[in-house]
Amino acid sequence: MSRSVLVFAALLLTLTGCGQDDGLMASVPDQQATPHPQATPDGQPTPTPTPPPCSLTGSYSVPVGQYCTPYQRDASVVQQGTSLSLVNECGSPTNGQMTGPNAFDSGWDVSASVSSDCRVINWSNGTVWSR
Repeated sequence: MSRSVLVFAALLLTLTGCGQDDGLMASVPDQQATPHPQATPDGQPTPTPTPPPCSLTGSYSVPVGQYCTPYQRDASVVQQGTSLSLVNECGSPTNGQMTGPNAFDSGWDVSASVSSDCRVINWSNGTVWSR
């Protein structure tokens, strides 16, 4: 570009006010987005689930004949933090969520309590998984 074109462009920008803050542009302060905590129906914050003191990941045996005879297999759990991937003795998968250090809910509409050593899972429907 020639020098005269650059001078003309600079003059044009100066005359039109381009590049200058004329107060019409709102400045936005730098902020970190903070997630809004979920709330219970009464407006109280939802407590954060606590993972158990030991891992639930593994295979569990189920007494033969409880639900899936004759095709019964071991049940299994894969735990990632407070989230669970569950497969029951019939081979049916679902997800679960810890509701406390020794309890969780599942997508099968049953809940479970966990022994303090994480070796036994007692389901609300009477099923027992052990390892």
